[in-house]
Amino acid sequence: MERDWNDAMDDMAYQMEDNLNFLPDEEAGHFVDFDFNELLDASDNWRNSLLARLYTETPKSALQIRNAVRFVWGSESRITVVPVENGYFLIRFQSDADLHWVLKESPWTIFGDLLVLQRWNPIYDLSGMTLSTENFWVELINLQPEHLNRVMPQRIASVIGPVTSIDPFSGIPFNTTFVKARVCVNIEEPFPQET
Repeated sequence: MERDWNDAMDDMAYQMEDNLNFLPDEEAGHFVDFDFNELLDASDNWRNSLLARLYTETPKSALQIRNAVRFVWGSESRITVVPVENGYFLIRFQSDADLHWVLKESPWTIFGDLLVLQRWNPIYDLSGMTLSTENFWVELINLQPEHLNRVMPQRIASVIGPVTSIDPFSGIPFNTTFVKARVCVNIEEPFPQET
């Protein structure tokens, strides 16, 4: 993860170097001068953050989201929730370990609705973001012996979407009658039928 963050910061530095030091203020007709290192430091403050979207019919406030995720995640550490455009939220964690645990244990529901999470990256344009994919565990049941290996469960689950992992890793179940596959699903597309 450290390498991903450093790569993102380098990418952001290259993108910002030429054009973000002077951002126009269209209403006033002035330019705002940002110190490049201040921008990098400010981005680093949000290093332990997730971009979140709650798939709901009823909009929720940042306070409602914060209280719900603290309850569901059982977190005693500080969590900051900030609304951004289009009903999205930034969720900042005090601890990197908490952030990783939340991502590892996803998907999450709050208020009976799906909460889609993605690690925040400083090069994201929050005004144009769409969070439409989430990883789900799919149980593959009634597999025949010739399907109990690393390749077959992955191929079967790939009908639903890209497979990110298989549990158990070998594809041979231990103490269960199924193999699990973690699959990235596009929530906004119809789910494959009779899979």
